[in-house]
Amino acid sequence: MKVIQLWMAHGFIQLSNDTQQLEDVANEYFEHLLCNFLDEVREFSYKMHDLYHDLALSIAGPNFRFDYLDGKTRHVSFSSVSSFTKTLSLVKESYKVRTILFTHGGSFGTMDVSTLSTLIKSFPRLRALDIRKLNIKVMPISVGKLIHLKYLDLSFNPIENLPD
Repeated sequence: MKVIQLWMAHGFIQLSNDTQQLEDVANEYFEHLLCNFLDEVREFSYKMHDLYHDLALSIAGPNFRFDYLDGKTRHVSFSSVSSFTKTLSLVKESYKVRTILFTHGGSFGTMDVSTLSTLIKSFPRLRALDIRKLNIKVMPISVGKLIHLKYLDLSFNPIENLPD
């Protein structure tokens, strides 16, 4: 599950002893969250109650943005490749961004290799990058420069070869 993988990538899951498995503890966290804060809309689709959503936004403050970047943003989600490209033209480098997710609602677009290379160059401290379903055919060799990257989702892309 993507949420659990992102929690693990950012080091949010803490083990209380050496016999525990990281995935098992993360699943327990998610089950607790699901029971107390989320409503299951359909299988594997969850909706946060409006009050909890507002609370989360007020707590996250400038650290989390949707379709917007500034020098303080750490986690960002884009609804399309075009919204990302437009934002990227405004802010070329942000060393504080740790997560970039592309949310997939309807027609999404294609990310060409030059845009992907710019993304990698502009955000060198990424820990989580979700670029699934972007019709990426070639993965640039510069992806190896993302030394902090712990989570990378390339699924549903027609990539035939990955760089070393």
